[in-house]
Amino acid sequence: AAAAAATSGASSKAAKASSAAAPASDAVPYVFAAPQTAGALTALMDEHGREHCVTIVERILACTNVRLKAENRGLLAGFAAALWQFIEDEVKADASRLSLVNDLAKPLYELCQQVPNEVAAVFTKRLGRLSASASKAQTGRFPRLHNLLVFAATPLLFPTSDFRHEVATTAALTLGLLLSQCRVQQLRDLAAGLFLCTSALEFAREATRLFPEAVTFLSAAIASLHPTSTAPPAVRAIVRAHPAFQGLSKRFAEALCFADVASVQQDKPKPLSLEMLEDNEDYVTPDAIRLNICAAAVNLLGEFIGLYNAMPACSDIFRDGRVVLEAVAALPLPASVTQTATNLLQTLDKAAARPRTAMMMQAHKPVPIAQLTPEFELEYRERKAHKSADKEQQERKKLKYLHKKELKGAVRELRKDSAYLAREQIAEQIQIDTDRNAKLKSVFADLSAQQGEVNKLERLKRKRK
Repeated sequence: AAAAAATSGASSKAAKASSAAAPASDAVPYVFAAPQTAGALTALMDEHGREHCVTIVERILACTNVRLKAENRGLLAGFAAALWQFIEDEVKADASRLSLVNDLAKPLYELCQQVPNEVAAVFTKRLGRLSASASKAQTGRFPRLHNLLVFAATPLLFPTSDFRHEVATTAALTLGLLLSQCRVQQLRDLAAGLFLCTSALEFAREATRLFPEAVTFLSAAIASLHPTSTAPPAVRAIVRAHPAFQGLSKRFAEALCFADVASVQQDKPKPLSLEMLEDNEDYVTPDAIRLNICAAAVNLLGEFIGLYNAMPACSDIFRDGRVVLEAVAALPLPASVTQTATNLLQTLDKAAARPRTAMMMQAHKPVPIAQLTPEFELEYRERKAHKSADKEQQERKKLKYLHKKELKGAVRELRKDSAYLAREQIAEQIQIDTDRNAKLKSVFADLSAQQGEVNKLERLKRKRK
């Protein structure tokens, strides 16, 4: 009886809890008007709670579907700009809200399917602003996290393997521009560069595109962390040659490199914090942050080496990478970092040992360019189609034309079939000849062995006599 009472009490508590949770989800209306500004969308989220953000966006898309009314296309275009501005504002206020991009990935993808041109315009507008900020001579700084979200969302929403794409190609070019033009002045800039290199890896993974800006930036970033007092000349040359580190003052250069490498030898590298891309505060243990940046850069460089390892020019692409990896392997860093650098050096050695064939001209004859020379007639004769007035005669001509067309197609297929049968017969004859030659070789080998045995016996008989 006591057990039954306890069970009934527990079931009643569960029923109360479920009834209390149900109104929370039912409190969100099912019909929403599509907000056209980020402020209106923020007010809507504040009214119904940020925990229902995904539900609200999904219901807005359902109520403003393009298939319901043609006017909804314009509303969704404004909503796309407002939604992306809302995501940037949320991440700018709190970097831990970066998961909002993953939560809204499905609604954003559905929005791209309904109004692809309008969403592409929103992304290209953001990319244009980033490109303009990076092009400022001597003043270009690495963007903050909320501005870099466009590179994280592009591979999720648009195909990165297309030869040309309105958004993906623009994002790839802008990404390379940021890595090559923005100035590094503190550890936050290095972390932002590593974020861009991670995005470049996502862009290059499917189509194996070459991102030389990412490879050179990773090499220069690792070289900049090396203590200046013990850095080899080749490592210092890599830092001076990269545009992001040119004009770096002595104070900034000393702030980037390790102050005491031996102090972090027993530490374990940790993943970089996303909050580092938003603020500029000084960290208490900068050497630990430098170790995390160094480990992340080495791992990213290893990902690119694995991606481009099959290329014939792999050893040339990572020429600077080899220099910095050798320097990392010689530093008193944790064993995980030095072992990773050693393994990557072995991979590069194997790639450099592979034989490479010289470039050759094309084997076939060059295809001539089509000469679209216009045809001029000195005497113009008006050509009129002589149409017969007889309908039956027209039908007969039409049937003759179709018969001739089908006959040509049948003859073409018969030629293909005969060519295929001829190839199969030749292949079968070649196989038969190969088998026959193999059998003859085996028979001759047996006969020669037997003849050798007979000759041996005859020699023994002669000796006995």
